[in-house]
Amino acid sequence: MDLRPFITTTEQLERGLEFIRHGELFYQPFILADEIEVGEGHNFCKGYAGATRPGDFSIHAKGIDIGPYQPPADVGFFRECNAEYRRLYDHIADAICRHAGDRLGQFSIAEVGCNTGLNLFNLAVRGAGSCCGYDWNDMTRIFGWLNSLLGTNVRFQTAIYDSLSHHLAKGVVLPEVDIIINAMFLQHQCDPLQALCFLCDRARHGIFLWVETGLETADQAVLYPSTPYLAYFDTGLAFPLNFNQEVRISEPMLLRALRDLGFEDVDVFERFLPGLSPRWEQFQRTFRMYYATRTHRRKSAYWRASTAA
Repeated sequence: MDLRPFITTTEQLERGLEFIRHGELFYQPFILADEIEVGEGHNFCKGYAGATRPGDFSIHAKGIDIGPYQPPADVGFFRECNAEYRRLYDHIADAICRHAGDRLGQFSIAEVGCNTGLNLFNLAVRGAGSCCGYDWNDMTRIFGWLNSLLGTNVRFQTAIYDSLSHHLAKGVVLPEVDIIINAMFLQHQCDPLQALCFLCDRARHGIFLWVETGLETADQAVLYPSTPYLAYFDTGLAFPLNFNQEVRISEPMLLRALRDLGFEDVDVFERFLPGLSPRWEQFQRTFRMYYATRTHRRKSAYWRASTAA
């Protein structure tokens, strides 16, 4: 999102720079000023080559101290990648708006794993109704900052999905809402089918997924990586929680799961977004987008077990 039309004071800009220096604002693509920009587009195209910590190669702030993070050497390439990364987020918002139709303003929307909330803010400025984000990082201050800039009222709650209990940790409740968004989240869960059940059980109208599907296969499978993708995802957790990166649901398994959870109407997005440059080819081959519309009021076994208890 280009925030330059909305950041009109030095105080507003300094607030954004504070989030950058503290490692809170770098992942989703934002432009704060002509020479201040963040986003992971560079790393998605380069496969995190040379990155040693979250935030490396994701921040350009000319002449400004950004702390311990490695800046991109090729600023032009960095900006081109992030421009296309922003297009992907716009594509998500446009797709959700298309499926919601004239009910967008009445729908409640939640995103689990929202990071800085770009999907929710993109929808809020397009007229979406109640929007709330959940993430394991505390994004309360950033949400307040973006709400003040954009004139929106997107809510946030710190919440970690617990793979042991199959709920949000510490008693945080995710209520049933009309639309749930879940982007690049399931590959971090040791059992993505349980996490998918948790999400679908709480979506009344539809669910948008941006999910790593892995290899082309006709098998219904969950695929586990042989080695960690990045060192900073190797948390040393006990088995099976140590599978926390690149866990993949095959597309046949995903479609079967959605059908059994009551979502038989599934819009499978094109594998390559039209006009996206070849540098994104590997990324788009791995990740795919889906919007599934609820057609039946089915619930998972986990829902039935939790309500029976």
